[in-house]
Amino acid sequence: MRFEHWFYTLPLRLRSLFRRRRVEEELSEEFEYHIEQKTEQYIAQGMDAEQARRAALRDMDGLERRKEECRDMRRVNFIEDLLKDLQFGLRQLRRNPGFTAVAVITLALGIGANTAMFSVIYGVLLRPLPYPQPNRIVRLTWPGGNEDLTAEQFKFYRDHSPVFDSVGAYRQLTTVKLEIGKSVHWVKTLSVTRGFFSALGVIPVMGRNFAPDEVLPGGPEAVILTHALWKSAFDSDPNILGRQVELADQSFSVAGVLPAGFEFVEPADAFIPLRFTGSSMMDRGSNTSAIARLKRGVTLSKAQAAMAIIFKEFADIYGSRPGEVGVALIPYEEFLTGGYRPSLLMLFGAVGFLLLIACANVASLLLARSASRQKEISVRLTLGASRLRLFRQFFVESVLLTVAGGGAGIVAAFWMLNGLVSSIPWDLPATDRIELNIPVLVFALLISLASSLAFGLASFFQTSKLNLNSTLKEGWSRAGGGHTRMRKEIVAAQLALSLMMLIGAGLLIESLHNLYEQPSGFDSHGLYAVVTPFEKSRASSVTAVWSFDQAVMQHMRAIPGFKSAAVVNDLPVADQFNIPVQRASHPEDSVGAMQFRIASPSLFATMGVPVLRGRSFTDADTADSQPVLIVSESLARKWWGNQNPVGDQVVVGMYRGRTFADMTEAPRMVVGVVGDVRAMGLEVPMQPTVYIPVTQAPGNLMSQWLHTAVFLVRTVGTAGVAAALDRAVADVDSTQRVTMIQPMTKVVAGTVSRPRFNSLLLGLFAGIALFLTAIGLYGVVSYWVGQRTHEIGIRMALGAQKSDVLRMVVGQGFSLTLIGVTAGIAGAFGLTRFLASLLYGVKPTDPLTFIAVSLIVTTVALLACYIPARRAARVDPTVALRYE
Repeated sequence: MRFEHWFYTLPLRLRSLFRRRRVEEELSEEFEYHIEQKTEQYIAQGMDAEQARRAALRDMDGLERRKEECRDMRRVNFIEDLLKDLQFGLRQLRRNPGFTAVAVITLALGIGANTAMFSVIYGVLLRPLPYPQPNRIVRLTWPGGNEDLTAEQFKFYRDHSPVFDSVGAYRQLTTVKLEIGKSVHWVKTLSVTRGFFSALGVIPVMGRNFAPDEVLPGGPEAVILTHALWKSAFDSDPNILGRQVELADQSFSVAGVLPAGFEFVEPADAFIPLRFTGSSMMDRGSNTSAIARLKRGVTLSKAQAAMAIIFKEFADIYGSRPGEVGVALIPYEEFLTGGYRPSLLMLFGAVGFLLLIACANVASLLLARSASRQKEISVRLTLGASRLRLFRQFFVESVLLTVAGGGAGIVAAFWMLNGLVSSIPWDLPATDRIELNIPVLVFALLISLASSLAFGLASFFQTSKLNLNSTLKEGWSRAGGGHTRMRKEIVAAQLALSLMMLIGAGLLIESLHNLYEQPSGFDSHGLYAVVTPFEKSRASSVTAVWSFDQAVMQHMRAIPGFKSAAVVNDLPVADQFNIPVQRASHPEDSVGAMQFRIASPSLFATMGVPVLRGRSFTDADTADSQPVLIVSESLARKWWGNQNPVGDQVVVGMYRGRTFADMTEAPRMVVGVVGDVRAMGLEVPMQPTVYIPVTQAPGNLMSQWLHTAVFLVRTVGTAGVAAALDRAVADVDSTQRVTMIQPMTKVVAGTVSRPRFNSLLLGLFAGIALFLTAIGLYGVVSYWVGQRTHEIGIRMALGAQKSDVLRMVVGQGFSLTLIGVTAGIAGAFGLTRFLASLLYGVKPTDPLTFIAVSLIVTTVALLACYIPARRAARVDPTVALRYE
């Protein structure tokens, strides 16, 4: 029966909605018919026609009332009223174009910034990884850190853990030459174990995983291609499986092709087998990155407890290193995003504050506008409109504003997002997944609706407190006290939020300044870096490498303004290379992973690194001479204290008396001590470092690990230097790739790119927030001055001076500023502690920053108050006394 009722009434209601004019005509005709029938009855009873019609209408008890009751029975009044509200709201916005433009632009700024930032948050932190059941993937590392495992640890955990379905490892992302006929492609290869793809849950769409014998030392060479490489380099060859391809002058058989869209944190194009020899220094060091897939039903805590037992078994057999207390399992998603999470959440919080301030500004504008409509609202309430009906009207007007602001915000978000992602100085995982997708647009819709509700409630809250008698009797300017109080509260909240953002930005800027003050250990001005990778065939010979280096540096001498040149294996302050080092006959003085540099004789002079004791390398340090080594100041202080290390001996490739099979070197004599040079950015403390001459570099070390030369060139000028350096390399070997040519000042600045980006972006958001707050404060004070213009005229007529009026108005703004600043300082004390991980050399509660920012905010606020105060002081008393 219920269904039949709806089946009958729904078409009628739709007809009432979409054919309203015809339905109204039919309704009028129906009532006219009833009136005529009643009129005829009264005429039959002896009344004349006019009396009969009046009596018929009287029986209707109000013709329009009865029509309204019939309309209510259709159950479409709500939609009709909503349409009327929309029409009325649009007319109101068109009548106030200035108000509408300011509100829409303000909302577009807040909503656009939030939408763009949420796109990054969703793409990096919230969106699931593109692997089956990514919550089951974990990374194995040291507790409390992010250090890789040794090969021994990886194999033991893989073979003895009962909580994993599969365990995989990877290492050595290198760029190599792929030759296909006469064409050459440069591709990135990553060495992985058989369990790597199983741990990720990825199955090749063509071919297979590595076979067991392919991951054994001396086994067949195989390669698995990404779908993108198969498509671009091999033209999607359907017969690719088993094909022999040349990678780094070595033949590999194609075993499989991965699915389209596969991506990994290490951006590889091809995967080759990772083989463990068991005795190499690479296997002994912490160089093996391990991932695993948990078994179904195994929780992270249960797996962690099981790994604690397995680590103890490993330590009983192989021993443990200093500080190694276990193995940690980190969810893979957390591992990928952990380093970015604090910065992204901080910036998202900042744009959230910015949105609140923007909404507060629009709410303040709406309150001022509703204050000017108090007479209209009072009349509507007196005539019978319900307060709920008024709330709906306010809410619809707010929705119209936020729809316009939200639409403009989404358009702005497209522009902001492109600029935001391109300017982020970090290698975010899966940046191609950062986009304005459905979840992001839903987020934009939700914050827009929340803004609409807030605006509607703010206006309705003040309207609900109207005293109709006083409002209808008094001028509207005297009836807006409640609106003024609420606007003051809003502006105080804006001041507090702006102050908190500015304090956070101030702390980050001070932290950035502290980083810039850190010495790099060398003179970067006028110094250029040229990075060029070697072919495997060239890197296998020390003589070939040094001959190439000398030839390139000889060509560099022809560059105008040339002063000196040198070569080193890693880019200073940006790259690191570790190796075991031990003081000869002193096993207690050993480091398992010490900074290691292979350098030409002119390195220290070119970089401006002082030689503190002994001498630098010379051309006499050849492969046939006494093996020598230079140590950094921090290492000399650590191992020799106040003694002179020159003449003592150090062994490279040893650690606590252990000799590595792939690097059995004779002790090297220390010939000098040089100043410390930072290896991995200005944030990382100076680390002990050893240097050996390039002419004495072990051949096996060159062929296995060292595939890159970094030329450092000091010049006087800058014009055309980059092009000349590129030509110098090409003149020696036209096939030699140059992957980077940059001033070292830019390289050093790049090491602090993340804190610089954080401080600049938060500072920008905070500056916009302060600007919006100043506008809000200016509006409140101007509104207050407008309300009290009559009073100001009386005061001036009675003898008040301009300075008195100025002091009174500014005092009102200052009291408001004081409340906001006090609340902001209290809030900043609680929030800035979340910035601790992003700060360097400054406390989250740094008093200097708090005081300086408070003074800046107070000054800006007083300037915002001074403009309307100055205008009030110039009021003509005669005009003001007539003002209403």
